[in-house]
Amino acid sequence: IVIEDGADKNPRYPLLFDPQTSGGLVASIPEAQVQTCVDALHSLGYEDAVVVGEVAAMDSEDKPIRVTN
Repeated sequence: IVIEDGADKNPRYPLLFDPQTSGGLVASIPEAQVQTCVDALHSLGYEDAVVVGEVAAMDSEDKPIRVTN
């Protein structure tokens, strides 16, 4: 997992480590990096890490997110 330089200065950065999110965390990852990210999480011991959906353009029914799993 790569954290960009200066990311820890973002006021939202502490939310990544907030105990209230310990039940699960959803992150948006560029499609080309999804498998690398999941593999990295698995190698770090997060065996339950999975892809749960994708963000897509709105379709005719105005459904912007399709859940894949």
